[in-house]
Amino acid sequence: MLDHLVSPPILGYPDFSKSFVLHTDASQEGLGAVLYQKQDGKMRVIGYGSRPLTKAEKNYYLHSGKLEFLALKWAVCEHFRDYLYHVPDFIVYTDNIPLTYVLITAKLNATGHRWVSELAGFSFTIKFRPGHANEDADALSRLPMDIDSYMKLCTQNVSEDDIEACCMEVGAYGRGETIWVSAVSNDSRLLNMDEVSIGPSVDKISKKIHS
Repeated sequence: MLDHLVSPPILGYPDFSKSFVLHTDASQEGLGAVLYQKQDGKMRVIGYGSRPLTKAEKNYYLHSGKLEFLALKWAVCEHFRDYLYHVPDFIVYTDNIPLTYVLITAKLNATGHRWVSELAGFSFTIKFRPGHANEDADALSRLPMDIDSYMKLCTQNVSEDDIEACCMEVGAYGRGETIWVSAVSNDSRLLNMDEVSIGPSVDKISKKIHS
C-alpha cells in the first residue's frame, strides 16, 4: 500500500498562480468530480470528489440537466471551493451540452437561480466533452463514497498501550535501531495448557513485564 501512495501517478500539489481544470458528472446514484492542473507539461490530478445523492436529490433526474447542474455547483462551491475561489480562472468540463450555457440562460427555476448566484463568485468557463471522454468523473458518480458510513466501518478502539508501542517503534526506526518483536500471551484460552509447556524463558519475560 505504501508503494502505491508514493509511486506515480500520485496527487500533485496545487499551484494557485495557475489555472485549474475541473471534470464533473452526475448519475442517479451520486455526483463525481476530478480537479486537474497542468504541471510540467502534464495534467496532474489535484483531488477527487464523490458523494451519494440525498433522498430528495434522487428525484432530480425528472428534470433535464438538474443533476448535472447540481454536480457542477457542488464541485465548485463546496468540495473544491478552497482551491477554486481565489484562482484567476478555471475550466469546467461536462458531458451535458445544456449545462454549457446555464449561466446565461433565463429559463431557470428558483433553485437554478440560487445556484447561479452561488457560482457568481467564481471565474470559470464551461465546456462540453463527450461522455466517453468524461469517464473519470462518471465513474466517481456511479460509485459514490458515503464517507460517514465508510468511516464507521474503518473505525475501531485502540488501547493506549498499542498507541504507545507504535510511537516507540517509530521513534526507534527513526534512530536507526532494529526492533525485534515477539508476541507472548498468558491467556489460557489461547494456550492449550495440556500440550504447551511454558518454559523458564517465558517466565522470565512475564516477570520482567510485571516488575
